[in-house]
Amino acid sequence: MIQHVVLINFRHGVPEATRRECVARLRELATLVPGLSNWRVGTNLTTMTRAWDMSLIGEFASLADVAAYRDHPAHRDAQQFVDAYAAETIGIDFDPEIPATATPTEDASGCHTRRAARAAGEHQYHLDRARRQ
Repeated sequence: MIQHVVLINFRHGVPEATRRECVARLRELATLVPGLSNWRVGTNLTTMTRAWDMSLIGEFASLADVAAYRDHPAHRDAQQFVDAYAAETIGIDFDPEIPATATPTEDASGCHTRRAARAAGEHQYHLDRARRQ
């Protein structure tokens, strides 16, 4: 079972109503994307200084299902909406059944990060940690 975890920080000044809309659009993916289970999306409830603003967690049966999710039009639409307000996004796809000492491979583990550059609007999508090592 692949765990998909994403953390998002919003740009300064993003209104609360827009943040709620981001959560709503991401939560809706549970009903639109096949293969996605145990989908949870929410905003930070604490005042910790080193916390992220929003997180999403979901499960997929395989990396192929993760890839299908990433390519699904509903996911792309939600991602585009959220990215318009995100300052930084980081995520990881992992299998908790693989031992921590296992060497990452393209088939076993993936990690992606995105940073939304405030001025240029450039994004870096889905870098695979295993490929960088």
